[in-house]
Amino acid sequence: LCIALIPVLPSLVYVYVIVFIINIGSAMFEPTSMVYMTKLIPEKDRQRFNALRSFINSCGTLIGPAIAGLLFWMGTPDTAIYVNSVALMLSAFIILLLPNVDSQKAPSETEKLSWKMIKDDFKVVYKFSHTHTFILKIYLLFVGMTIFMTALDSLEAAFAKEVIL
Repeated sequence: LCIALIPVLPSLVYVYVIVFIINIGSAMFEPTSMVYMTKLIPEKDRQRFNALRSFINSCGTLIGPAIAGLLFWMGTPDTAIYVNSVALMLSAFIILLLPNVDSQKAPSETEKLSWKMIKDDFKVVYKFSHTHTFILKIYLLFVGMTIFMTALDSLEAAFAKEVIL
């Protein structure tokens, strides 16, 4: 839905805000989707599944820009953005149809979210990061690279918006 707003935004600042919101959603979706896939795929099929998933992701990095270029050629940049938005909404609807892989717990077994739970989680993360500094360094390097790549994506969006308008 956020992507569909891009053609009507009056300023580049709003594009950056939309990119930020999209990246927040991506940061939440990617880890949860990995857990979901791990639970959904039987252990004996995971190696083959990971190979196919990597292949499809690699193809997407080649085919996606080609389709965008084709949409730019056939229509306007706004059309390409709207088609992308509709495709993402369709994929979100398909995700809603996926089966629930978690075992159902009784309401009394689940803890309610509280400040105490959040503080306890932060304490666990803090303790882990101090006892496993190498893992922390690798994680910070990964996060730094992700932020750098996101900044480059934002610059691409800014450049594209300037060229398109």
